[in-house]
Amino acid sequence: MPQVDKLECTECGLCMQVCPGIEVDFASLNKTFLGQAAPGDIIGTHLSCWYSHAADNDIRHHSSSGGLVTSLLIHALDRGMIDGAVVTRMSTVNPLQTETFLAETREQIVAACGSKYCPSSLASGLREVSSRHGRFAVVGLPCQIHGIRKWEAIAPKLREKIAFHLGIFCCNNNTTLGTVYFLRKNGIEPEQVARIRYRDKGWPGWLTVRLRDGTIREFRRGTSEPSARRRRTLSSAFHFDFTIPRCLLCPDLMAELADISFADPWNPEMLASETVGKSMLVVRSSAGEELMAGAETTGIIERTPVDAATVASSQNTGFKAAVGARIRLRKLLCGPVPSYPDRRSKCGPIDSIMQYQYVFSYLTSHRWTWPFLGSIGRLRNVLNKLLFTAAWLVCKIVRGTKASV
Repeated sequence: MPQVDKLECTECGLCMQVCPGIEVDFASLNKTFLGQAAPGDIIGTHLSCWYSHAADNDIRHHSSSGGLVTSLLIHALDRGMIDGAVVTRMSTVNPLQTETFLAETREQIVAACGSKYCPSSLASGLREVSSRHGRFAVVGLPCQIHGIRKWEAIAPKLREKIAFHLGIFCCNNNTTLGTVYFLRKNGIEPEQVARIRYRDKGWPGWLTVRLRDGTIREFRRGTSEPSARRRRTLSSAFHFDFTIPRCLLCPDLMAELADISFADPWNPEMLASETVGKSMLVVRSSAGEELMAGAETTGIIERTPVDAATVASSQNTGFKAAVGARIRLRKLLCGPVPSYPDRRSKCGPIDSIMQYQYVFSYLTSHRWTWPFLGSIGRLRNVLNKLLFTAAWLVCKIVRGTKASV
């Protein structure tokens, strides 16, 4: 819940107007910024979809999935399209926390590449943008883009300053405790860490940790990790058990209000063949298309078209589609929930039952729960198989009954 400094607050109400935690009216914001009401599908407003990657092999190899955000920002900066970009890097003071800043050189942009599976705030970077002259890009998660768009809707001067909104697909983000849990499960104390990169060295990449004594520890990402036990630890730390609870109430997987949205291509053909890195992109605005076309013309990126259905099938759309069940359950527990006036999320019995998987996200701030998470992960795998099998049998019986009638 927000903490208000009553000595500083002037009761203007502006923070309430722009806060995405209270309300996001996708239809209105789409019409204002993307020129049309939001469509009903999970992808949102879009002009085109692409596979793409950086032409620079070093950037491509050391980014999360193809180095597109880094390359596009460098292109925009070199061509004078922007004077800087609001980006996020891991802190040099506390390596388990993030810091957002206004990058104004190629080197600063490159230093911020890669995913961060922990909380971040764009506030300091946006504060600098709002106080300076020029044109800028912002890189953020869906919820952060929501807040920026709501701010721009009531602040025309800010809208004029932000040339590009680059959004990252996001199912959920994690508390910093998820990283602490993962490190300790692998025999590393947080105080030993000098630097952490959550995604590095190709795709889907490795999680790399440099310790203060110079030792480097490397861990495969979940889709390429052969050990079931280590996969459960990754899933527990970075998906199920340390999810920021607010993320469980968000319907936006694909950064619907961005100019361009970026994703990992989690489809079978890519998982079978891609090892260096490639991004899946959804271009939503003419500004986004102009940026992409210019970068392709100068040779800084390469791209090939892909259909929207492939984009949807490569992502965990079921998780976001079931947000209605999580909102309803939170209401039943008398918790605060956001408003999405134009969204009618499904809330069937199966959706409600499956939300048991995220219960521990509300509990893992209490560290006494951590010793049980390994057993919880094994049990979760068994229960999921049983529930999916039961659902399949029910569907088969229902289809058979309808056919006989």
